Amino acid sequence: MRSGGSSDIKVFDQIFLEKEYQPLIEQIQKRKLPVKYIIDAGANVGYTSVVLQSAFPGSNLICIEPSSANAKQIEKNFNLNHIANYQIVKAGLWSKNCWLTLKSDESNDADWAFYVVESDTDKGLNAVTLQSVVEKYDLPYIDILKIDIEGSEEQLFNDEEAMKKILQKTKFLAMEIHDHVARREHIYEVLRAAGFEYFESGELTIATHIALVDPVGH
Repeated sequence: MRSGGSSDIKVFDQIFLEKEYQPLIEQIQKRKLPVKYIIDAGANVGYTSVVLQSAFPGSNLICIEPSSANAKQIEKNFNLNHIANYQIVKAGLWSKNCWLTLKSDESNDADWAFYVVESDTDKGLNAVTLQSVVEKYDLPYIDILKIDIEGSEEQLFNDEEAMKKILQKTKFLAMEIHDHVARREHIYEVLRAAGFEYFESGELTIATHIALVDPVGH
């Protein structure tokens, strides 16, 4: 963990002590499903990926993170935990290919409060779409899609058709919805239309694609 005002300790507490993602892990483990492909969008310093890789050894991680400093810390944390099957995409997740500007919440300049806005000029930060990531890494499906992107989920779900295309091949979703910028009910509407059941757990919405994970019962 970084010192000197970093938010790493707070994120560490959430992920490792409060076990924020344990309900997601339990949804998968109770079905005894293998996990091969994980997308961690808004990876911060990689703690969630470490927990998921520990729960599902051998899984392949794709971490999307717009902050260079956080991306470097992901590499350090993965090396410390002997994680080799990973790719780091230094970019912001968005609904289209464009340039982005990295900003931080004025009331909270911690490393977990970075967010992106669209830019007309090259500020050195690319946007990626989920579809472009799936195509680049040739993913036949997504076992776990984790999204914590400080409000940019509104952009993703605004493009309903693109999001539904991704959701069609996604088994489990864990997402933090930032209600000050994202329309929760609209996101839930899209999830239901794509065949997901979901529940809220702390700050997370955890969703399961029933037809993909329980095909017989469905």
